[in-house]
Amino acid sequence: MSRLEPGHYVVGGPAEIRIYGRAEVFGAEVVETSFRVPANRQSPVSILDGYAEVSGALYIVSIDEDPIPREWRDLASRISPGEKILIIGDVDTGKSGLTLFLANYLVGLGVETGVIDTDLGQSDIGPPGTIGYAHIDRQYTSYMDIGLTDAYFVGDITPTGHLLQVVVGVLSLMRGAEVEDLIINTCGYIRGGAARALKRGLAEAVDPDKVVIIQEAGEARHLVDDLADYRPAVMERPKAIKPKRVAERQSYRRIYLDRFLSGGREVRRGLGDVEIHNTVLGRICYKAYRDTIFGAYWDGETIYIAYKGDRGVIPEVMPQTRARPRYIDLDRLGGLLLGLYRGERFAGLGLLRSLDPLDESITIYTPAEDFDRIVFGYLILDSEYRVAARLRPGFLG
Repeated sequence: MSRLEPGHYVVGGPAEIRIYGRAEVFGAEVVETSFRVPANRQSPVSILDGYAEVSGALYIVSIDEDPIPREWRDLASRISPGEKILIIGDVDTGKSGLTLFLANYLVGLGVETGVIDTDLGQSDIGPPGTIGYAHIDRQYTSYMDIGLTDAYFVGDITPTGHLLQVVVGVLSLMRGAEVEDLIINTCGYIRGGAARALKRGLAEAVDPDKVVIIQEAGEARHLVDDLADYRPAVMERPKAIKPKRVAERQSYRRIYLDRFLSGGREVRRGLGDVEIHNTVLGRICYKAYRDTIFGAYWDGETIYIAYKGDRGVIPEVMPQTRARPRYIDLDRLGGLLLGLYRGERFAGLGLLRSLDPLDESITIYTPAEDFDRIVFGYLILDSEYRVAARLRPGFLG
């Protein structure tokens, strides 16, 4: 147990902090209460009056200055109701911290605020593989306490190969965001032509009132130039931020997956009772031949041959074309990450257990109660929610 006197600190989680007096955390006022710092995350804590007791912290760093940069506070004071703010920067530059600070500041003024998080691999709002949206109804000290309002499922932990889906996902969530101010926190993908195209595409789609670019050593100057017509506010990376290691990122991802998959059960649905998207597997007419189940689908370019059993006994099923076949072993898709929807609303995550072609059924592990649409993703997870394999975009049709 550590006691913190009035001053400024950075606390690494997991930690429990009890405030005896008054404090500020990410712009949220904390009075005579306790809160958590999640594992693999850190919180800036300013003890204003009284003291605090901290237990279980990975580290506690005392700093001489306010952990919230002055330029963050200046930006917050210049935001008006009805604005959209787009935040851009490399990994570990403080984008998530700035997003939470701005949301807390605006909610403290009584402004209805929403947050969209486009980071597929390290989302603070939704589960990994999704673009998450949250309607912020009060001040929060941690993203872990913020409930998910809606999400757009992409099914991968990188935007590479999914630039269009990211832009469409943000636009889709924006349409349902009934708030005054909207903050869009982008992922740390900033290098290369595809990254520039993504950030430019997001800016043109969102049409933000304010663009913020955070950088440490000029690594985002090309984006400053590309988005010059939006007059971006360029900020330095806060000095108090401790970079996260790869293992910490992977651990945090598994924690979030567990959060959205825990309490699940196996659910079996007929293929005719649900819509199946982002794959051709639901369109194939399957047959049985020598203990092997197989079927084929030609989309005019690629011949997809799905099978269960011995691939070597599949008879000739290809049309007269030079197209090379793509073989999909259904038995190797167990653990595939799925997005589940009820109508247009995100209902939760699922993991593929099996697809039975002859029985025309699909079995999914999920805590979701009600869904009528299944979107296939690109990640195959093991029993501990680690990425065991990643399918390339388009592999399943």
